[in-house]
Amino acid sequence: LACQIAQDKEIKNFDSHEKRWSLAYASIHPLGWKVIITAPNDTSHVRANYLSHSLFIVFSVIMFIALIVTYLAADIILRYQRKLEREKKEREEELLRAKNKYETTLSALPDLFFEMGLDGTYYDYHSPDNSLLSAPPQLLLGKKVSDVLPQEAAMTCLNALQEANNTGSSKG
Repeated sequence: LACQIAQDKEIKNFDSHEKRWSLAYASIHPLGWKVIITAPNDTSHVRANYLSHSLFIVFSVIMFIALIVTYLAADIILRYQRKLEREKKEREEELLRAKNKYETTLSALPDLFFEMGLDGTYYDYHSPDNSLLSAPPQLLLGKKVSDVLPQEAAMTCLNALQEANNTGSSKG
């Protein structure tokens, strides 16, 4: 091991195993410590630096591509979400128009209408005048025809419901 000695804070050169090294050291006087840094004098550190920079560039390009792909994916998702929201709004408007048309048609008719199940349960009604009902609406809704009307009238209603279900209409 050949070494050149000089004063603190200078670079020293020495040969070890046929490689040239640079050695820098400095003393920290109050503590009595010496700091030593070594580096090879050949081109291996240049190749390592080149490789390090190349890997950094490759990594940067990959990250840039990932960022672009993420942005494009987010843009596609947001556009699709906006499209779904527009379609939902259009469907809600169509439904509201149909409901308004239905309510307008019903309110123009002077007859009583009942929405009933096949078992004769009252689900809803329409009446231009509640005095036309045989009982107050609170007593009808959720009850069966047989609970509200006399037995013969209830049977006529149930038969008409079955006929309407089987044929699509009833004259009963």
